[in-house]
Amino acid sequence: MSVKPEDIACVDIYPPINVARVGDSSEHFIGSEVPGVEPTPDGGFKDKDHKIKKQAARFRVYAFDKDSKPLGEITNDGYSLSWKVHVANKKAAWITHRSRFKFVKEVGRDDLRNPDVQGLPEGQKKPYEYTNTRTELIIDPGEKVVEGANVKDVFLDGQFGNDKEIPLHKDVRLGELRTDEKGRLLVLASDGKSFPASGNPDEMLQNGFDNAGWVDKVCDGTVRVTVKSKSQPE
Repeated sequence: MSVKPEDIACVDIYPPINVARVGDSSEHFIGSEVPGVEPTPDGGFKDKDHKIKKQAARFRVYAFDKDSKPLGEITNDGYSLSWKVHVANKKAAWITHRSRFKFVKEVGRDDLRNPDVQGLPEGQKKPYEYTNTRTELIIDPGEKVVEGANVKDVFLDGQFGNDKEIPLHKDVRLGELRTDEKGRLLVLASDGKSFPASGNPDEMLQNGFDNAGWVDKVCDGTVRVTVKSKSQPE
């Protein structure tokens, strides 16, 4: 039975934090939605070509009354859901790894990853927020909107580099958005690959944290939703 619009005081997204896992297969399964229960996909965790299936993160919307009591799940049965997702990969624009005991309020050139790209002059310091302006090192697909049931192929494509200090790579795919038959949001991760922007297959990783010129396809970000009643759209 659909939740009555007049009974709803607010809605919220569950789970509030979710994790999608990478896989090099085009197939996916939905991660566990019940505490303590591990998902076991049909056919196992690998496809027929022995590639790892992606673990999708599914988001649902629940309604609550004025006393914060749950009324039930909101789906496309009587409601329209407009999901807005914004993810990014900012690793290359961030600072080099520090121990957990070392913290400074400002960063300089020597603190930055890839300091030759949108870096800082010697001796100049700026707040941590400065790293968000290093757009040539941030893979940002922008905010994506997905609505309706059984939607797919909403790809999270960004780009990396600038064709000067670091070769430009377009369409670095961080994942994909879909919806299920009830309009719930599915977030699929990428294939999980990393690579040197130079294209040199022999380029070595420098260490486990800071590797100038390297790109990976992992991201995080935010999920929002706008809910409208089909019977009372206003």
